[in-house]
Parts: sequence; C-alpha cells; structure tokens
Amino acid sequence: SGTNTDYSELGESWSEPVVATVKVDVGGTETSKVVAFVGAGYDNINEDLDDDGTNTMGRGVYAIEVATLDSNGVPSFSTSGYKVWGYTYADNSSLTDSIPSQLSVIDIDSDGYTDRIYVGDTDANIWRFDTTDTDTANWTGRMIFESDKGSDNRKIFYRPSVTLEIGYEMLFFGTGDRAHPLAEDEVDRLYGVKDTDQSSAKDENDLSDATSGTVDVTGTDGWYIELPNLGEKDLARASVINKIAYFTTYEPSSVVSGDPCEAGARGTARLYAVEYLTAAAAYNYDTSNDSGGFVVLETSDRSTLIGTGIPSGVVVVISPSGISALIGVGGAIVTPEVSDTGSIIPVYWREVR
Repeated sequence: SGTNTDYSELGESWSEPVVATVKVDVGGTETSKVVAFVGAGYDNINEDLDDDGTNTMGRGVYAIEVATLDSNGVPSFSTSGYKVWGYTYADNSSLTDSIPSQLSVIDIDSDGYTDRIYVGDTDANIWRFDTTDTDTANWTGRMIFESDKGSDNRKIFYRPSVTLEIGYEMLFFGTGDRAHPLAEDEVDRLYGVKDTDQSSAKDENDLSDATSGTVDVTGTDGWYIELPNLGEKDLARASVINKIAYFTTYEPSSVVSGDPCEAGARGTARLYAVEYLTAAAAYNYDTSNDSGGFVVLETSDRSTLIGTGIPSGVVVVISPSGISALIGVGGAIVTPEVSDTGSIIPVYWREVR
C-alpha cells in the first residue's frame, strides 16, 4: 500500500539498484509504480572467508518505490522510498545468506512490466522471484540452483546474465569472493544453468561437467567449468553476445603476503569466451595447438590473458556499425573480439515537448 518502511534486513549496500516498472493493486485499482529493486546487501559483521558463520542481515531483496504513475504516465513522488515489496529470511527460512549482488530484472513477455528476478547469494545459491501478480502478497520466491555442497564455500557477488530460450531460461554467472580477492581456498566455477521452472533446487549433479571438454546440455540442466588456476575467481558480471558467453576472472599473485599493493602483487586477469550451450571454445585464443595450417579449438582456447589486476565485466557497445565490447583492466581498456554475426534491429523514439 506504499506505507511500509521496514528494511530491517538491510546490510552494507553493495547491490546497485535496478529501476523498473511494476503493476500493483492499490485500493482495488491497478497502478503502475516505478521501483528500485535491490539486494538486501552484505553482512560485513558475520560474513567471513569460510562462510561458516550465520548471516543476520542482507538476507533478501526489496522493491523500493521511486514514483507512482497516473493513467497518463505522470509520476508522483509522495510515497517515494516506501517499500512496495520485500522477500527475506522472515518469508523463507532457507534464505540464510546475504545478497550483495545486483539483481537481474526481466520483462519476460515484453509488456513493460517486470515478471522475473534472478540473483545469487553468498552461499552460491541462485534465487528466482516471480512478480507478475498485481497483489504483491502473491509475489513468490524460491531457490532454483545450489552450487555449494559439503565443505564448499563459493559465493556469488554479481548478477547472472539471462537468455530467453524456447522452454527455459539460461543463466550465466561465476563464483568468487569479492570481499577476499586474494583468497586461494576455493575452486571457483563458471556456470551456464537452465531455469526450467523447476519446483526444487538443482545442484551440480544436474549439470554437465565441461571442465575438460564440450558438453551437450540437451538432457541436463546446464554446465559448469572449474577454474584451473590457484585462487582464480570470477569477480564481474557475465555477458552473452550472439550466443557466446563471456566471463572475466582474476588470479591473485603468488607473491602476495598480505599486502595487495606490494610490488608484483596485482595478479592476472583473464577473459573466457565459450559457446553458450556447449561450453566449447569460441575463439582461437591458443594458437600453439593449431596443426597443419588448421585451427584447433580445445579447452586451452577458452581463455586469454588480458592484463593485471581485477578486470571489469564485458561491456557491450552496439552502434550502427556493429557490436563491439570493452573491458577495464589494470588502468587500461581492452577491446576483445566479439561475435558480430547476429542481426541488429534499430529502435527509435521521439520526445514530444
């Protein structure tokens, strides 16, 4: 109703807001609201390297009102800042870990209103929220994928990239502890995971292990790749461009002894590019395995060095001349090769004053 101000789960505000439009019932009238979707944040007090503590904040997501739109689309800001909706540990006791990530907010049917949200937490779980009902009490949430099993302590700090497939959605993301980038305790992963509208959470046993080669995901719920280098981790959002999934990773330097600013301690930045459904190498990054003048694509062709330090994700640039990309790394900008075989459909708009 626009009167709730309970944000008791808010932790450190790592989650960049995503502004979107929702349709909700206000006093029996369907009303359009502009909201900011955010993760409840990072639990800096209880979150540790091994993630064996109990989070007491950050366990959830919120929709915070920005404006209410009248029938002509004119905004009113009288209830800006009020909570339109929240889903937290109080609603689902399985949501025990903080959500510092930005959310992937999706309009599945392209009607201008948010239908679906995906996000990961600091126990490497992926959550799905459905927001189609005009009654926010009927907005639902559930865990759909669980990465960690046993003694694993992987974490997700960045939102998944989502593609809309026939019969399912595909989510691309990686794991890595942004709060402890120099840690070498975990073998982190890159993932391509299907959302088939499953009622219970899947785990790695439901995926194809693509670490050593390409896979066929027809009969599985996706794939994963174990990162091969000590301490290597994904610390940025994945991108999918023309059916190729791009990830950047960071490998801490072996000379680090506690001070990440010491000489030679910047670490290694890599770019991974794989066919999004098979995890096959997309480009010939390793020419040493080519033979007889023929290009050979193997697992070593999946990645290439792009500099030092922690890299950004791949930023897609679409212009009339085509598709390009940028990566920020080590104080420089890298322009990786990208597939430009798809169609570009111009979209125009006109502002009337």
